Amino acid sequence: MKKITFLAVFLMISVISFGQTELIQDQDFSDGIATVSECSSFAGPLTGTESWWRCGLVNVIGSELEYPTDKGANVRQRISLEADTYYEVSFDIRSDVDGVADGQGFIASFRGESNVAASLETCFNIGSPENLMLNFNVPSADFTTTAETHKFGFYSSEAQNVVINLIRPKETATKTAQIVYLSNVSMIKKNTLSIQDLVEFNFSLSPNPTKNMLNLSAQKAINNVELYNVLGKQVFSQKVEAKQANISVSHLSKGIYIAKVTIGNSTGSYKFIKE
Repeated sequence: MKKITFLAVFLMISVISFGQTELIQDQDFSDGIATVSECSSFAGPLTGTESWWRCGLVNVIGSELEYPTDKGANVRQRISLEADTYYEVSFDIRSDVDGVADGQGFIASFRGESNVAASLETCFNIGSPENLMLNFNVPSADFTTTAETHKFGFYSSEAQNVVINLIRPKETATKTAQIVYLSNVSMIKKNTLSIQDLVEFNFSLSPNPTKNMLNLSAQKAINNVELYNVLGKQVFSQKVEAKQANISVSHLSKGIYIAKVTIGNSTGSYKFIKE
């Protein structure tokens, strides 16, 4: 199964450079929304010029999309992802009344275009990468009568088509559902990592992905190793002064990190995944 890893917001650090490309079409829903005959279809078809399609009742009101209380409605859009690339999604949510505890929240999820069951590998609330979730969820208690922006980011390891699915589950006997309004849906592409290589020293880093240890080796002494998370925060630093080193990463949360390795006057930056 093709892998998508969800991450926290991606800030610029010295070894990463990002650009921005908007991928969401029709952010204000002004082109209308198509309806599919079968809600289990995550591949369309789309009709006319409409980029979004719906399952259940939603209403376009101005530049907002209204989710009524009695339906488990959602809207979807197909998006092509590039390999080894970061993306950031944001959207605005408001309600007609302030949020209630333990009600139905608002969910953003991704599915494989042809495989509805192909859910996400890892998903993190933005700013809290230690908290694993299966989907990005805005709790009902966070709803306000003024539009609030919510964001999350993710990483795609392979080129693939996916469908973004924006859901407000229907009311149940135990969970109330508020009317919510969706607007300003955005998905920004971030450039791939810019990685320097220490080829001249025959440097290697393994295994990747890893659960516990990173094994480093080179033909010349490795002077220093620094590890950074995707927020740009340094989470580890160690002087090595040897041709081989074993670095424990068992204490790190799951996610993607950058190992910044110094050999003499040369520095290399290497992406690795902590499982």
